[in-house]
Amino acid sequence: MGRRENKKKREYNRVKIVATVFSFMMMGLMVRLFYIQVIVGKTYESLANSQRVKEIPIGIKRGTIYDTNMNPLTNRVRSQHMIIYPEIFLPDKENLSKIEEITGINIKNKLTLKRILDLKIKDYNTDIIKILEREKGLFIVAYEERYEENQRAAHLIGYINMADNKGQYGLERKYNNILTEGQEKKMEVVVDAQKRRILGIEKSKELKDKGGKDIITTIDGKIQGIVEEKLDDKFNKGSVVVLDTKTGNVLAMASRPNFNPLDIASYLCKKDKEFYNRAIQVSYPPGSIFKIVVTAAALEARVDMDKSYFCDGYEEIDEIVIKCHSYKSGGHGHIHMKEAFSKSCNSYFIKLGQEIGGENILNMARKLGFGKKTEIELDEESQGILPNIDYIKGSGIGNISIGQGPIESTLIQVAKMTNIVANDGIDRGVHLLKEIVDQNNRQIIEKYPSNVVIDKSIAVKLKKMMKEVVVNGTAKNIYDKNISIAGKTGSAQSTVNGKDVVHAWFTGFYPYNNPKYVVSICIEDGGSGGQVAAPLFKDIVDEIEKIH
Repeated sequence: MGRRENKKKREYNRVKIVATVFSFMMMGLMVRLFYIQVIVGKTYESLANSQRVKEIPIGIKRGTIYDTNMNPLTNRVRSQHMIIYPEIFLPDKENLSKIEEITGINIKNKLTLKRILDLKIKDYNTDIIKILEREKGLFIVAYEERYEENQRAAHLIGYINMADNKGQYGLERKYNNILTEGQEKKMEVVVDAQKRRILGIEKSKELKDKGGKDIITTIDGKIQGIVEEKLDDKFNKGSVVVLDTKTGNVLAMASRPNFNPLDIASYLCKKDKEFYNRAIQVSYPPGSIFKIVVTAAALEARVDMDKSYFCDGYEEIDEIVIKCHSYKSGGHGHIHMKEAFSKSCNSYFIKLGQEIGGENILNMARKLGFGKKTEIELDEESQGILPNIDYIKGSGIGNISIGQGPIESTLIQVAKMTNIVANDGIDRGVHLLKEIVDQNNRQIIEKYPSNVVIDKSIAVKLKKMMKEVVVNGTAKNIYDKNISIAGKTGSAQSTVNGKDVVHAWFTGFYPYNNPKYVVSICIEDGGSGGQVAAPLFKDIVDEIEKIH
């Protein structure tokens, strides 16, 4: 019995030892599994994913530019691109030929640069795409193009140098640092061990690095579309600006001729100044538009509005003859300020300018924004030209009083002046940038404080006279009893490339009693402001009325 019990005891001890060892092994295994699955599970998962997922950089590394209603002005069109990694891709005669067939580019020499190739697919041939998608290191992806062929607000947006992603013009240049800050767009695709995309597994997704910034402009996309469409209907050269009267925000700005930002090189040798934003970058003699300035200066000098001058149809100063448009009919005769303004009588304004003096006129011009930049958020803006004091001491007073001679203004300056009048003498400035936004916050841009530029009583009188221009004056052809418009025409003589031309101006606001919009127009070599620019104003206003 004792021997049998000892044997059982030894067997029990062995079982106990084995069970203990097994238990420790199980515990160790469980600890290991816990460590792998919980402690470092995310790390291993990330490593595994990195082996089967490829991040592909896509698109232009820039923030989107939006209109005031968050409708994109850039990045509106999606297209197919081919991304090639030269260090992985295995070129041969057949696949190089297929790539050239659908992209139009021979990449043989480009592969030696060892840089990722981004090729736009111009001819999407499904059969060829299916073959190429099986190639190692080659990926077909869709993403947003920066621009489109008929780019809206092209002169405002500008363009970039695609080689270094640097803004060269317009908003792209002005806010280059903001638009490129923290921008990195990528796409994840599932790949096999050979870095070939596994088709049919839809894990693809777009990623955008945190911190990337977009900008929101004051542009109203609908109004911008109206303005561009109306310009394109009839005019090859000219510009239009639409302002929100209450804020000074630019709702639309268009310049013609236009350019295609997708094909910058084709315009480099042309001579029509396609790249010039004629609303801010080109200055013109304002012609009779400047009579708003002269009238304001006269009212500030307390000239009696009822005082009349006699118009013979011309004025002679220091043996220089300046004609009024009434010259052929013998002149306007006796005419007072309100009628002279509405009929744009040159003789009256020359005599008025002589009475108040050129210095008062120039001082008022500076108050209303002539001769200096409006500080709109575009680097290309011109400050225009104002003559010096010596010019207006002689016969120059005759020219300056009717907006001719060495005086030039940009359309945005004229729009700003018009808005001062519409706002009863208050300068709201002109603004193009509304907000800067990223994933975490919105930075509202501070606007300049409003400044009183001219007395309200003067502005009110000017508004009444501008209304009379449309009711009974040089723009009576656009009178509409249903839409109360006020404005001023101008036909400015100038010389372009050695040729004598007349630029057509109209600037105005509506509705008269509670102005909401200022619309300013200059048509280069357009002729009569009343016959050309004023009807364009009316066409634009009619279309705005339909959408607002």
